[in-house]
Amino acid sequence: MKIFVTGATGFIGSNLCQRLAADHHAVIALYRDEEKLKPISRVVTQSVRGDLSSTEVLRKALNGCESCFHLAALAKPWVKSREDFHRINVVGTRNVLQACVDAKVHRVVFTSTASVFGPSDNPIDESHPFCDQLDSEYERTKRQCEFIIDEFRAGGLDIVTVYPSRVYGPGVLSQSNALTTIIKQFLDGKWNLIPDDGTAIGNYVFVDDVVEGHRLALLKSLPCEKYILGGENLSMNAIFDRLQAQLPYHKRIWHAPKSVLNCFARLELWKAKLSGLSPLITPPFVEKYIKNWSLTSDKARRQLGYQPKTFDQGLRETIEWIAIW
Repeated sequence: MKIFVTGATGFIGSNLCQRLAADHHAVIALYRDEEKLKPISRVVTQSVRGDLSSTEVLRKALNGCESCFHLAALAKPWVKSREDFHRINVVGTRNVLQACVDAKVHRVVFTSTASVFGPSDNPIDESHPFCDQLDSEYERTKRQCEFIIDEFRAGGLDIVTVYPSRVYGPGVLSQSNALTTIIKQFLDGKWNLIPDDGTAIGNYVFVDDVVEGHRLALLKSLPCEKYILGGENLSMNAIFDRLQAQLPYHKRIWHAPKSVLNCFARLELWKAKLSGLSPLITPPFVEKYIKNWSLTSDKARRQLGYQPKTFDQGLRETIEWIAIW
């Protein structure tokens, strides 16, 4: 197929482009930064410079494409102008979907985030209602995208939505790949903190599995379906226990109380507002990592044949990649 990919230079997007090219699809990649394009420049059929506000660029790039993966989003925990989240994530999504309608694209796979379902003590699936009280602008704008998607689905556009959980593994080291960055810093002796008491549950999924979930959503999904693409539900304590088990020696880990994290986060936010530089952590980040976010991907397993790795398998591959990176 001829497939258009937004967010092609991002963590998931770059891995997806390589997989699609390996499957002999013609990949049309939207990019903004020449430097970030370099790792995938040899695998894409065509690279198109522009962003989600470039409506004419989007229409031309989508001409003749059968499918579209829309992964591009502003996923940072903080930016100087909060309006950027709405402009990129909400308005940008509308622009892409309208361009897909104009180009008569057969199917769009839209990448959301499992965070839109909100925190949960027990594993939740796609039937769980979306949360209306989310902590970050990224999550809130991704939730707003659901209304736009419903509108375009009602107009006849086949949009399959996937909801990755916390993705980790080889690839771009960015804020979208936070766990891998923490693993690397831990191995380098630069990170030894766990938020609060470390018992809060999150769902962690290896990047190759998320890429495969996108591919399966394109090829096997019924029209307009929704799939959580997750891995294992684990606490931070469990993650660092597994990480320690991969090492020939023991590293000391400290638990940072919520009160301390909140003070540090507020200080970082104050510094960010003065300097314009991204903070290390933010108050919403603290809130997120002291709550339970338990998920299940049983629907994707049943309907798509989705089979994610165990966390131990993914962790070993991640450590091997870090060692040669």
